Amino acid sequence: MDSGIGNCGLRDGEREILIHASDLNPDPERIRSLLSREVDVDRLIEGAIQEGLAGFLYRSLVKSNILDFLNSAQKTTLETAYYRTVRSNLILIQSLKEVLHELNQRKIRVVLLQGMDLLHSTYDDIGLRPLTDVDLWLRKEDYPAAVTLFDRLQYKRDRIYPTTFRKGSTTFDLHTHILWADRIRARKRLLDTEHGEVLARTRPIMVDGEEAFCLNPCDRFIYLGLHALKHRANRLMWLVDLKTLIGDWGEAEWKALSIRAKEMGQEKTVSYMLYLVREIFDFSLPGSLNELPRLGPIEKKILKQRIQGAALPPWGPAFLFASGKGFVKGLPIFLESMFPRPEILRQIFPESNHLGASRFYLKRAVQLLGMLMRK
Repeated sequence: MDSGIGNCGLRDGEREILIHASDLNPDPERIRSLLSREVDVDRLIEGAIQEGLAGFLYRSLVKSNILDFLNSAQKTTLETAYYRTVRSNLILIQSLKEVLHELNQRKIRVVLLQGMDLLHSTYDDIGLRPLTDVDLWLRKEDYPAAVTLFDRLQYKRDRIYPTTFRKGSTTFDLHTHILWADRIRARKRLLDTEHGEVLARTRPIMVDGEEAFCLNPCDRFIYLGLHALKHRANRLMWLVDLKTLIGDWGEAEWKALSIRAKEMGQEKTVSYMLYLVREIFDFSLPGSLNELPRLGPIEKKILKQRIQGAALPPWGPAFLFASGKGFVKGLPIFLESMFPRPEILRQIFPESNHLGASRFYLKRAVQLLGMLMRK
């Protein structure tokens, strides 16, 4: 995975352009003013691609009537990134429509997660949000039938990741637990509500005439926040998703989020995400959120790595997942996140399938130590 702005060396001015361009309706005058300064456009475009925001940058330059001020190579690079996303997403949507048609005939209900959900509920431009796969959440009892269906549709099951199915350029990732507890079992402890209750709150959504479901808006925000943490928030795109979701919220929506975060035991996750959105995008939060828990110095130190442009530290997600859950719930979450079961370690180290469990754990310890030392 890309590890964030820090690795592509964006300077403050270039980063400010990218952050401002991440608005759905950026101020053209502001964009023109920022680009009139000394800016390395090549580095800006590279950073936008790494952060998953090439589509936002392209659209903002088009709307500001300054795309033609780029040189030919820069313009081609940015346009290619945008239209590559359009083409890829169209292929994924068509594949999803075909799969949904078969699933619906079999009365198998699926929930769209992450990018595919956002393309159908939040973004008005298919080229804004790059996707690498389609994430579907379904009930555990429906999983065997879904596997049979994907096999009949000639999708190949991944040998290392058995819940992943591929055909050509299309990849589906099936989940039987909303928080990936099918991989890290201790993550079941993250929610104070049963994931079946989350499923009951989903809403219907149409994909080219085929029905699917999406998360309730508050549940979507919490889920996307947990997903961003799981991946060390290493792409700014995931934080832009959150900022876009709450961009036009009123008092009722904010109150509902506070209540839902408490019900799910996810007040800390909401605090983490709103802290990042506020600090990175200078986003104004309502005063009614004062009831959310304050962040401690270690939590802020972890999150400030993303604010400064880098991914969270390797141990950061495990620590943040566990924080606020108490010792009894939090310690197993931290330990299993850092040292998962041998079958999961085989996914992390696919070249070492021959190793025994003890050797896997030693290899994992060395890997984590190396990450810490590089930081």
